[in-house]
Amino acid sequence: MEKLGKPKYDFSSLLTTPASGKESDGSYISLPNGNTSAVSYAVSSVRWSFSSLAKRRFTATPHSSIHRQNSSISATPSTPSLQSAVIVAIVEGRGHARGEIGMASIDLKNPELILSQFPDRQTYVKVLTKLEVLNPIEIIMPNTACEGDSTTNLFHKISNYCPRVNLATVQRKYFNEGKGLQMVRQFVVSDYNSVELEIVTKYYCLAAAAALLKYVEFIQNTVFVSNSLKVIFRGSEQTTMIDVATVKNLELISNMHDPKSSHSLFGILNYTKTQQGGY
Repeated sequence: MEKLGKPKYDFSSLLTTPASGKESDGSYISLPNGNTSAVSYAVSSVRWSFSSLAKRRFTATPHSSIHRQNSSISATPSTPSLQSAVIVAIVEGRGHARGEIGMASIDLKNPELILSQFPDRQTYVKVLTKLEVLNPIEIIMPNTACEGDSTTNLFHKISNYCPRVNLATVQRKYFNEGKGLQMVRQFVVSDYNSVELEIVTKYYCLAAAAALLKYVEFIQNTVFVSNSLKVIFRGSEQTTMIDVATVKNLELISNMHDPKSSHSLFGILNYTKTQQGGY
């Protein structure tokens, strides 16, 4: 990624710098302010961007405080935590495909695009469990999910379950699976090219990827360049699903008494001996 201006989320104070006395191996990009950002491959040139006109047309509507009047959870204005740097895009199929979910997420501190597509029930337990694990600072959905006074069940569930997470909608046209596949082919690093075979028919996660990448470029004032992203597909095959309540009660992801504490199963396992092991 290359910075073009002031980003919406600034993680410069959390970025990792190379050890003193060692030359960079191409895994870091120098930023104008002297910081370095951990990125898988060095940026050589900007080959893809959208014009200022396109930027003006790309609009996002925040929904941090609406459609929550009936929620049993207290909805207060969200204050994104800089401990998390994940943005998630979610789209659901329509008509006969309703219940088929496409998700794309990216960590702004370590550019890695994670794609998922899976069928879910009316309770959307799989979606909520994935959000519990990802702990995003922002979620984007198509504007058709909450047009006028009508909201989809998925939008309502996410809005109630994540009252302190920024929830925004963008125009449905940006959830374009053709553009998503084109972007993946362009931005994926060569070591991860095989992911295309897994996702070529996963239209909803590709649609989510297209909207997510354009949204991140827009709000962060950055452009992705060719061969700069790890792209990983994670389906629901050969996995077990644990409901959100169980995840919380067993403290699998976070500590119930102190969310900032590392005293959880994930906190214990989330450790590597070397710096590169964390990427």
